[in-house]
Amino acid sequence: MEGPRLKAGSWLPLCFCTLNFVLYIQLKNLDMNAIEQTQQAIYRAPKLNVYVTPALRVLTIQPKGNVPSAIYRAGMTAAAETAINSKLLHWLVNAKAGGIVTPADQIWTSDVIAPRLAAASCVRKMAFVEPDDLHTKLILEDMMNKASDLFSFEMQFFAHAQDALVWFTDTETDTCF
Repeated sequence: MEGPRLKAGSWLPLCFCTLNFVLYIQLKNLDMNAIEQTQQAIYRAPKLNVYVTPALRVLTIQPKGNVPSAIYRAGMTAAAETAINSKLLHWLVNAKAGGIVTPADQIWTSDVIAPRLAAASCVRKMAFVEPDDLHTKLILEDMMNKASDLFSFEMQFFAHAQDALVWFTDTETDTCF
């Protein structure tokens, strides 16, 4: 006598839940150095770096100080295209070291990058690691508020990158078609 049979593909949600639970446990106990070693650089400049962590499907943007316009726009364009083409689920802005962008670049992000991500990406959650300086935090909050009408996904601030990565693991769906 056979037990109940699963329909083809019905095991996928169970696998993704199990995978997310395992990732959650690993992230709670894993130091950020181990995660950073698995990152692949997408864009590198003195004031802005963009990385992908394929196993976690996370794109990380790390600005440092005042980011020149040409560097900011090139990095953000590379980030958006990578998130779209690689079907990444999570977008992390680690602004701990600052990341001041000009008002013109903030408008450009709202007019160009945000609509592109909203229309074509698989991003499910966007997290911001709170910067040490208030000015950068206010810029990020303003940009987040302006983009909230476009994005159907959650956006949240965190004190540490590891907390954001743990938050990413509770995403209900890990698929993107």
